[in-house]
Amino acid sequence: MSLSYRYLSRLSLITLLLLRLSFSLTSWELQTRLEADALIQNRTPDLGWQVVGLVSARMAITHRTKQMRVEVTPEFTQIGLTSSFGFYRAFWRANFGQHFRMTLGKAPITWGRGYYYNTGDLFYSASSSGNTLSDNNFRDNARWLINFYIPLGRFSYIEVVGATGSGERSIVSINNATGAVTGMQNDSFHYRNLAGGVRAQFQWLGIQTELATAYLGDRESLRHAVTFSGGIAQTVDWFIGGRYDWNPHQQIATKEAFELSAGLSLPWTFQNRQRLTFALESIIRPYGKWQRSADAGVEDYGAELFAQLTYQPISLMSLTTRVVFSPIDLSSYIFGEVAFYPIQDLSIFLGVGAQVGSNPAIFQQKNPNSISIYLRSVYTF
Repeated sequence: MSLSYRYLSRLSLITLLLLRLSFSLTSWELQTRLEADALIQNRTPDLGWQVVGLVSARMAITHRTKQMRVEVTPEFTQIGLTSSFGFYRAFWRANFGQHFRMTLGKAPITWGRGYYYNTGDLFYSASSSGNTLSDNNFRDNARWLINFYIPLGRFSYIEVVGATGSGERSIVSINNATGAVTGMQNDSFHYRNLAGGVRAQFQWLGIQTELATAYLGDRESLRHAVTFSGGIAQTVDWFIGGRYDWNPHQQIATKEAFELSAGLSLPWTFQNRQRLTFALESIIRPYGKWQRSADAGVEDYGAELFAQLTYQPISLMSLTTRVVFSPIDLSSYIFGEVAFYPIQDLSIFLGVGAQVGSNPAIFQQKNPNSISIYLRSVYTF
């Protein structure tokens, strides 16, 4: 029996034992998500193309009552010869009447506004540049945390969060070729790397306003943000926000960390039930690089744009195009996807992504994996 199956069986056994201590299994809801990917990429012009396979499985085990929710979602992922085991979600959430709500465990932190750029998301990067455009949720992040949500009235609340330094999904990774086992990095639980923050949200002059501040132990800095959002004629949703870092030791603001983000989305539904959705977002870094530079990183330039267009002609199919454009060096990453939904709970995706730009540029054909083709299937039951 391989190490992968041995660790998977142990993880499943531990999960079931923990659940058994609290409730009988008949009171829990089970939902399983299976995903299989085949990815073809050009590593570099010299190394040629490679084929990568990915298989993942999640089992969401949920218990709900009127005042409480418990969710445990163990996850197994196999990428090439590497197997990973961990928890996608694992939290307990309770409502204490109308006074406050408490969450304890591994859960997402959803602050700010924005699909690809979000300056109000203080615990993570404002840009989703580390993700591929094939991801359907660029901000599917979670950390081990304790959270208090205090409602103050309609559209108003205060939220307080204490969290670990990172949200690593895998507890253990195994190289099936060598047998090497790598455990989760404990640095994220070190007190110097812990994070915490508070945000307040309220409606002001018909505009949803969010004020937030957080301390990031790994950066030893305070991060502050403000986000405004609203709608126009019940058709256009918009947001605008900004954030900056403050170093309490040096008593100065970090200019390079000053960022602004803005965006809008417009959905249309036609008489024959066809759907069209357009989204446009941007990020501005006033103290970033405003001239083309050979040493510029992905998040170094002063401006960047993201656009997405989704068209669903029938309920069984949708077409999506996403583009990230760097106006400083005139380079872009273009992605197109066709999604099929042949039966209930089964989704099949076929996508192609390509970088377009000339050296030096953030996106260019000489970059590793500048062209990728993938086939993905997801089944939930």
